[in-house]
Amino acid sequence: MTVQHTDLDDDLGDGVDPEHMTLAQWEMFDSELKHELVEGVLIVSPPETYLNRRAAMRLALRLEGIDGVECTTDTGVTLDAHAPTVRCPDLVVARAGVGDVTALSAIDILLVAEVVAPSSRETDWVTKRGAYARAGIGNYLVVDRRRRRLVLFSEPVDGRYTQQSIGEPVALVFGEHTVELTLADLTD
Repeated sequence: MTVQHTDLDDDLGDGVDPEHMTLAQWEMFDSELKHELVEGVLIVSPPETYLNRRAAMRLALRLEGIDGVECTTDTGVTLDAHAPTVRCPDLVVARAGVGDVTALSAIDILLVAEVVAPSSRETDWVTKRGAYARAGIGNYLVVDRRRRRLVLFSEPVDGRYTQQSIGEPVALVFGEHTVELTLADLTD
């Protein structure tokens, strides 16, 4: 949902238009709600459900401890600095040692994962898949609990993922480490 300016007066501060924000203004925005920036427009999302958060956490626990990678939830990833776009995937797997930043650079991202909610189905399956591929993020995992699907999109070329791994298990590869993953690992 796009939030109207009147809803954000207290959080945004003077002179900030939620429909024409810069990356710097987004970084300064203080809200406990999940918020993203899409081509300069502030997008505020409802909180994730318990089961969706649990699925993202289980994925993080499966990947934590792999040499050279770090996992975090609900962290901003700058996809486009010119048309200010920052997405906050449910899980981000980044190269180790990226530092303490408000939003990670897409170049440091090894994998992003979205756990599909009813309100985000089209955004997660279509919109974000295209945005992540255009930014050059090598792997995009979609966890759809309701449809019982786990899909890994990989190898972006010219703004599109060229590979899809449908079915189980899905193999996540980080250097010499491979993690095989099923939907049951995240949801049961």
